[in-house]
Amino acid sequence: MEVLLEKTWILWILAGLLGYLVGSISVFRIVHRLVKKKHKDNDAEALESDSDSEPSIYSATVLGWKYGKKYGCITSIGDMLKVALPTLAVRLLFPEQDFYLATALLAITGNSYPLYYKFKGGAGYSAILGAVFVINWFGVFIAHAAAMVLGYLFGSIGMMRLAGNILYIFWFWIYFNDINHVGFIVLANVVFWVTATKHLRQIMQSIKETEGDASQEYRSKMSLMGGGIGRFIDNYGLPALLKKLFRN
Repeated sequence: MEVLLEKTWILWILAGLLGYLVGSISVFRIVHRLVKKKHKDNDAEALESDSDSEPSIYSATVLGWKYGKKYGCITSIGDMLKVALPTLAVRLLFPEQDFYLATALLAITGNSYPLYYKFKGGAGYSAILGAVFVINWFGVFIAHAAAMVLGYLFGSIGMMRLAGNILYIFWFWIYFNDINHVGFIVLANVVFWVTATKHLRQIMQSIKETEGDASQEYRSKMSLMGGGIGRFIDNYGLPALLKKLFRN
């Protein structure tokens, strides 16, 4: 162990490799396979299909659409744990070093580009959540509380759901003021947004095909956040209130 500690670059590589191999486990595929056997739904095969022009979505949200929130939540929790557990293990093993950042980043990358499945994975929303919860758990609540406020001010469910990932960057910058931590969260966002852009494009297409319903209530249901919060934004979000005020 002393020899390895003297050659820290080896430990950085090993920590990252651990994260990538564990992160590459596709919780989506495991849950989907079990659910498919239970429901014997032939249409479920569509979730496994790919086309050259448009990749499949391997995410908790898709399972939620297809089989209900329970399976979406199970998948989301699994994605968080497969990143959080190896990150926590490395952090506890080397408390004075930042090796766990490599574990977390490569686990997120593995989730999006899994080694075992031809590099076709999920967007990584839950994966980032799992990593940040281990690295700075209260930062999760601060960033997502700020995202909720921004979503209310702009009348956007999408901002409520996704702005937290970007706000992590500012929080890590303020709280850690350290190149390793800030670099980690910036690169984690790059991995997320590169992958999520493709997924969001397909989600928006699904919304357009469903009678073009642009309400925040509908969008919140599509995001498995429930219709209540979207309905609140439609009726009492700042843009809705301003529209009512100037209409009167």
